[in-house]
Amino acid sequence: MKRSLTNRKIAGVCGGIAEALDMNANILRLLVFIVLFTPLALPTVFLYFVLAFLLPAGSRPTHQKKRSNIYYQTTSTRQRRSTLREAEHVGDEE
Repeated sequence: MKRSLTNRKIAGVCGGIAEALDMNANILRLLVFIVLFTPLALPTVFLYFVLAFLLPAGSRPTHQKKRSNIYYQTTSTRQRRSTLREAEHVGDEE
């Protein structure tokens, strides 16, 4: 069992548990939310933070490894350099 890096709201504990149990994480989150209004609220919050600390982080799918600016995803380094050079010389034409 691992914390989810993709299906998370706070630390990924509910998402990771839901993935391990093959269930919908939103249902598990709803159950935890309901338990927060019972006398088991304090142990539930304590357990959540203990699991957030102890569970290792899962791995991201390869298509979500890095979120970059769309400009850097669609242009090459050579294109970016020429664009920067052109921008530097715009005021020199007068």
